[in-house]
Amino acid sequence: MEAAPGDPDAAETLGWIFYRKGLYREAEQQLLRAAAEDRDSARPNAVIRKYHLAMTYFKLGDRRKGSEILS
Repeated sequence: MEAAPGDPDAAETLGWIFYRKGLYREAEQQLLRAAAEDRDSARPNAVIRKYHLAMTYFKLGDRRKGSEILS
């Protein structure tokens, strides 16, 4: 993140690491940052970031947000 602070791929990777460690609030922050860079993009990396963010919301118990992002 220090080497590439504005890179959505770096934020997504860090977010997914947090997710895998069970640190879902921290994951949400990083994945939101990464998804904000994508806006409405349909590029493969953007889709993966949205999927990871949706999974994070499900783990946080927010099924509505998770479902919105998946749809």
